Amino acid sequence: MASPNAPSPPPRWTPRHSPSEFSTTPPPALHNSSPTNSNSTPDIQKYVHLFTGKQAETQIAVYCPTTLYRLGGNLQLTIDSSYHLRDFCNFDVLDELLITDGALTPDRYKALVIFQAEIVDQPILDRVDAFRKAGGRVIVAGDFSIANVEGAAWPAEGIKRTPRGKSAWDGIPEVAKQLADCQGYDGHHDGVWLSRRGKQVFAFNTSTDKPVDVKIDGHPQPIPPRTIYINDNP
Repeated sequence: MASPNAPSPPPRWTPRHSPSEFSTTPPPALHNSSPTNSNSTPDIQKYVHLFTGKQAETQIAVYCPTTLYRLGGNLQLTIDSSYHLRDFCNFDVLDELLITDGALTPDRYKALVIFQAEIVDQPILDRVDAFRKAGGRVIVAGDFSIANVEGAAWPAEGIKRTPRGKSAWDGIPEVAKQLADCQGYDGHHDGVWLSRRGKQVFAFNTSTDKPVDVKIDGHPQPIPPRTIYINDNP
């Protein structure tokens, strides 16, 4: 059973296909709203300057199962699980194109989280193996088997498996524990999505109706609902 404190995921989620500063953290007005919606214009104008192309600092990546999607698989588990994980840490989303282009390296990432990977193109599995052998951490949420397109099982040697329940929320705290030593880890299940970019700190209160008091670098900071706090000393 899902935790009563688990937030409800949005109706849709678009993984980014290249690194950017917010990962899965768009400004509030950009959630489920049209750019032409006049009600959203003030918020868009308020936050659009934050999109500079400079990415946030994180050592955590989540795998987007491109092969599974192309074969007709439903990625909702990855989408919803990523939404819940975002409350604990900032992360990049790596699809197979980015992995093929060499994005998955231990110099850039300390950990790769996999929520779905029942069928994966072999060259991608080879790159995940290379990442692990070079010192990267591979965390698979669940006990599902992983195979390539031809049906050959992936040995999955040296990976860390965490338990999963029936819902997307079940098991997320255990996944988060495996990331506690990674840059980008926040660790607080408070509905606030934290991102760091150099000396800048962004904190997005995802609640629609409740302010949240958080500590940022040891300083208490109240954040109104659906608001991004930006520190004063970037």
